[in-house]
Amino acid sequence: MKLNKLTNKSVETLFKDVVEDFDTVKSKYFDLISQDFDWVIDDRVNCVDGGILIDNLKLTEDPRAEFDFENAKTFYSAIGNKLTPEDADDARLWVYLTHFTFLNYSRKRWGKVNISRETIIDRFFYKGNGRLTRTRNSVARLWWIPYLTYNPSGADDMEKWKYTKAAFSSQEVFVSLFERKFGTYSNIRKAFLDFIIDNQPQSKAVQYLARKINNLGGVYVLPYLDEGEVAEILSTEYLIYKEESPDI
Repeated sequence: MKLNKLTNKSVETLFKDVVEDFDTVKSKYFDLISQDFDWVIDDRVNCVDGGILIDNLKLTEDPRAEFDFENAKTFYSAIGNKLTPEDADDARLWVYLTHFTFLNYSRKRWGKVNISRETIIDRFFYKGNGRLTRTRNSVARLWWIPYLTYNPSGADDMEKWKYTKAAFSSQEVFVSLFERKFGTYSNIRKAFLDFIIDNQPQSKAVQYLARKINNLGGVYVLPYLDEGEVAEILSTEYLIYKEESPDI
């Protein structure tokens, strides 16, 4: 199985179709009846050899987020060490994978009857190279989140993947951590996920803690905080939150 790439011109052609002719191409991204639409490699859309060969892999095609961790584990286990971060910021790769190799996965996971232009751009394209781009593309997120959380020195499989599993444990954890700047700092990321694993806070508490950590960026240089300091801050703020929300 080859991981090919589209040409830059092909990526822009597909993107232009979505922006300028959305009503026509919308059904290609989601069709409830047959889901048999496909893009054809022709004079408008061309690919090049991405130079990466892997064993065939299959992702669970399901709209529910509960399969995200297993899909990320499957994808990263097959591809993780074959890409550098520079490779993984190449829109040509991810747009090829969302439109061809993992088209049906992407449709099933993110498609809906009233799918919007913005959702298609977020999930099927890779515009820019920031944290939102990396975590919203349907397939890229399955590489970037394990890249940031996988622990190869873990004693066993559970330890190696525990942070990745925690990252995908809820939408609140995922968005709160990986769509904010502090999630790019390894010390904050590890302490935050350790806290999630140990305390299993509810959604509103996760959002509260993320806001508190984010606000600390105006007081501390977050990358230089010790993990123990971050853990202490999270514990203190969580106690305050529980006192203010006695019904949890």
